[in-house]
Amino acid sequence: MSDVRAAEPGDLYAKYGFSMTPLFYNYAGENLYNLPFVMEVYNTEKIIGKNQQFLAKCYIEFLENHRLATPQSIQVLNVKTAPVALVFSRFNIYQLPSGNYNLVTEIMDKDSAVYCVNRCFFQRSNPGMSLKLETYNDVHIENSFVSAITDRKQLEDYVASLYPIATSMERDFFDKRLKKVDFDMLQKFFYSFWLTRNPNDPEGAWLEYQKKVDFVQKTFGSKLVRGYRTDRGRVYLQYGPPNDIKDAPFDPATYPYQVWHYYHLQDQTNVKFVFWCPAEVTNDYELLHSDKVDEIHDPSWQMRLYKRIQQQENYQITKPNDYFGNQMDDFWRFND
Repeated sequence: MSDVRAAEPGDLYAKYGFSMTPLFYNYAGENLYNLPFVMEVYNTEKIIGKNQQFLAKCYIEFLENHRLATPQSIQVLNVKTAPVALVFSRFNIYQLPSGNYNLVTEIMDKDSAVYCVNRCFFQRSNPGMSLKLETYNDVHIENSFVSAITDRKQLEDYVASLYPIATSMERDFFDKRLKKVDFDMLQKFFYSFWLTRNPNDPEGAWLEYQKKVDFVQKTFGSKLVRGYRTDRGRVYLQYGPPNDIKDAPFDPATYPYQVWHYYHLQDQTNVKFVFWCPAEVTNDYELLHSDKVDEIHDPSWQMRLYKRIQQQENYQITKPNDYFGNQMDDFWRFND
């Protein structure tokens, strides 16, 4: 929600005595400093018992990796069971950087056993907040695996390969700071990146990821383009390997294309990515369309893919005429 206040007669958004203005398009602009929310929880009396207390753990996490956005963005509320129990609170998002997030609510009993988890996606725009390099001043890299990396060009390549799994705020470093910071700060950023993801074994976490980077380089990269910079490489590193791939490199009616299918991806099921190669002679397939939240979405993607045989100026037509041997619809719908 974008606002909560006492309801007035005839208020379109009135509920439970409050006027709850929804957050349209799941977008929290820079002028929104507080993020109120309400959640209806059913059947708590049947599951936990009448007149009992249960806990609602509420927090904001990064969409990319489900890590807690900030230490302050977590609340634990005591709620009483009821036919419809309400979880109602708000978060101060004044200092929440631009990025993609989930507002998460976990319903737990007094022993912290989790009954259910609900995630609600929202996008934050806050251009005034950016990554502060002072954050890394207290990071010590002495005797760490990073101290053995002494070549700046190699370290820059390692850091750049992290982009697919970085948070929105960390990506600010790649976009604005990578070529400008001194070598010591670059080492500290790289070490801190892995330390926050695996405090017990940051080097092991990096080496495991490096194997994936090497794989996408061999599979999708070239001498001119690093594998992690390709669309397929980025998707593979960000989301992991797909459950299935349909490959159509020689369909005479289309440009070469692939359909990647993920049975379950973050909070979505049955997610697909369509990559195509309009240049035809290279291995650099571009992302054409996906039904994944916050990815490229083009309702006319099939018309672009089939433009080789069907020139179409009417942009209201989003699917080409069928023809013998057409597999695109089958590839897109498989396992639907």
